[in-house]
Amino acid sequence: MNKLKFYLFALLLSGFLSGCKSHSTGYTKVIIFTSAPLKSKLYISDIPFSDEKKMIVDSAIIINNRDSIILYVPDKVERLYSIDVKGLRLGIIFINDAPVIRVHANYFSNKYYFTGSKASLSLKKFEDKQLVKAIELRSAKRSIDSLKALHVNKQFLTSAVTRFNTGLQDFYKQYINYADTVSSPAAFMKVYNKVDFGDDYKASKKFILRAEARFPHYQPLQDYAKEVLATIRIYELEFMVGDELPSITLPDQDDKPFTTGSLSKQYYLIDFWSTWCDQCMAFKAAEKKIADKIPPGKLQIVSVAIDNKKSNWKNIIYGNQYNWIQLIDVKMWQGPAVRTLVFDSIPFNFLVAPRGKIINKAIKPDSLLKIISRLKLN
Repeated sequence: MNKLKFYLFALLLSGFLSGCKSHSTGYTKVIIFTSAPLKSKLYISDIPFSDEKKMIVDSAIIINNRDSIILYVPDKVERLYSIDVKGLRLGIIFINDAPVIRVHANYFSNKYYFTGSKASLSLKKFEDKQLVKAIELRSAKRSIDSLKALHVNKQFLTSAVTRFNTGLQDFYKQYINYADTVSSPAAFMKVYNKVDFGDDYKASKKFILRAEARFPHYQPLQDYAKEVLATIRIYELEFMVGDELPSITLPDQDDKPFTTGSLSKQYYLIDFWSTWCDQCMAFKAAEKKIADKIPPGKLQIVSVAIDNKKSNWKNIIYGNQYNWIQLIDVKMWQGPAVRTLVFDSIPFNFLVAPRGKIINKAIKPDSLLKIISRLKLN
């Protein structure tokens, strides 16, 4: 081999090895066999956990339906990914639990299957079964609606409703059973949002604690468990009249932090609302009347918006001339207001005496003036 050929061979080999190296460590190879419209864009996106933003991790243009498309996703953390073709409905969910995963996707028939990924196969098999049951339940519901319209025998209708409710309970129970037994933490994260314990918060807490113990090293689930347990805490705890209300610190409309602890020497009314909450506006109207009548320094009013739309919030408070303390918690139901003061709905409020003692709460708009008048603040 002459020097030129050797140089070209070495260069080619070097390029080949460097290309392989970039995807041989820390990546899952996803080989996709498609039946799809040509020149369509196919892309893989990660499915966000918590407050992450969805991101495209790799993509390609479908040139033909004979050759496979090879894309790569990181494999350092097991997580959920979706394969999509722009403009088409079929969304394929998979889990990066193997070095190589093969996906056969027919975008004309809306069907697909996997090889190489046990977690993806398990998740798809389960969700396919649930889809069949969901279709059966929708059909049963339509039948019940038809029976009601025909005014059939009450006993016959009751029997049909009982069968439907039993089927519905079993449908949601399957999500619990699957999540409780699946070996993939990413698959658990996919089905968890369908798990429903209703008002049984003790069962919900036990469930998430079991998952937390099963996957102790899976940080996304550990983070999510903390959020769930903090939410459950809202239903387990409740500040009552006579309790001392903790202080919170949040930004005002000028983005300056304000702490309710600074109001410890006076009466104050703190209410929680949102720009999208129609019921909240009735309380805001009653609150505005109070703000106009109470002499300065006698009662402080603090409004906390549980909202992530800062511009809407500012437009409303300026447009309605809410000239008392206005704060916002953009983390909403995961924010410090809800987590610290443990309330589960809006509108909501506390009336607080000096030294932080709660003297009333959940005051209705039509009762606000009467209750405030009893304080004899004039």
